[in-house]
Amino acid sequence: MKRTLTPAFSTKSLVEHEPLVQEQVDIFIAKVSKLGGGSLGINMTDWYEMAAFDILGEMAFGESFRSMEDEHPHFWSQLVEKHLFYVTMLDNLRRYPWVKAIGQMLLPWFTVAVRDQHTGYTRAKVEKRLKSKQERADILTNIVAKFKEGEVSKEELTAHSSTLVYVSKFDIHGLEGN
Repeated sequence: MKRTLTPAFSTKSLVEHEPLVQEQVDIFIAKVSKLGGGSLGINMTDWYEMAAFDILGEMAFGESFRSMEDEHPHFWSQLVEKHLFYVTMLDNLRRYPWVKAIGQMLLPWFTVAVRDQHTGYTRAKVEKRLKSKQERADILTNIVAKFKEGEVSKEELTAHSSTLVYVSKFDIHGLEGN
């Protein structure tokens, strides 16, 4: 995966993406300025997550997920967060033998259901990306080219796309509390 994605993160490639990122940052600043001035304020973690997810959408799939415009996290972002929660719960429950049995009966069903939704949406986004006629380079450009040349399967392309979505959630959560 690293070799396949490395060109997308070169200095040249990132400079080409700067206008896309700047557009999303401008939306972020406008929305936070508008909504954050009240006495209740806003949850900045949510807004950082929405910004990161919208930027990922632009840079990987050629379109924003419009979280910031809608002022609400995209369902896919919430789905990934839910999956991470269930997996973490399952991992933590295994430490308590008396609760482990209940967790093993219930949580796998939840994690599989959420994972299947995520995989289905990822496949749909990959299909849309493959049919897209866009000419601007993005994170998936190199992998899509390898797919078209037969070097990468559609499943591998889907797996890379899925990983990018999960990484976007991990990266933003790494900023929390710092």
